[in-house]
Amino acid sequence: LGASGQQGYFAGDFENEPPLLEELGINVEHILLKTKAVVLPSQRFNKNTALTDPALIVEDADLAGPLALALTLGGEMLLAGKLQFGYIYGFGLFGCMAMTLILNLMSPKAVSFWTVTSILGYALLPVNILALVKIVLVNIIQLNTLARILAVLTILWSTTASTRLLEVGCNMRNQRYLMAYPIALLYSAFVLITIF
Repeated sequence: LGASGQQGYFAGDFENEPPLLEELGINVEHILLKTKAVVLPSQRFNKNTALTDPALIVEDADLAGPLALALTLGGEMLLAGKLQFGYIYGFGLFGCMAMTLILNLMSPKAVSFWTVTSILGYALLPVNILALVKIVLVNIIQLNTLARILAVLTILWSTTASTRLLEVGCNMRNQRYLMAYPIALLYSAFVLITIF
C-alpha cells in the first residue's frame, strides 16, 4: 500500500493523540493524592486537595496503585525467602469482598467492589514499608520485639488510612469504628504473613 501512494491504516496525526495514560484511564494525580492520604492519614482534607469531594474518592476506583502495591509486597516477601503471592491475593480478594458486603449493609448508598478494592489496596503501603524494614533491619539484627512493635503500628496506620478514606468517600462518619474493626483484622492478616 505504501508504494502505491495510499496511506496505511495506522498513518495518522500522532501529535493530536492523547497520552497513553489518559487513554488507559490512569490518573497519576489521583494516584499520588490517594498515596499521600495513606501516608498522612491524620491530615485533614482541605479545599486545596482534590480528595475533598467524596464522590471523587468513590468514583475514581483505579486499580493500578493497589495492584502495584500487592505485587511489590509479594516481591518483598520473595526477597525475604517466602513465596506468599497466593496468600496476598487470597486475603486481598476475600477481604475486599467481605468489606464490600459489610459497607453495603451499613451505608445508605451502594458502595462498589472496585472502590473498596482501590482504597484497601492503597492502604497496603504501610505493610510494604514494614516488609522492607523487616528485610533490611530485622532479618539482619534479629530484633523480634522491634518487629512486633512495628507490626502493631503498621496495623494501626493501615486501618486509620483506609477507614478515613472510606469514611470520607462513603459519608459514613458515624460508622467509622464499625468499619475499622474488620479492616484491622484484614491488615492483621497481611502483617502476620509479613513478619512471620
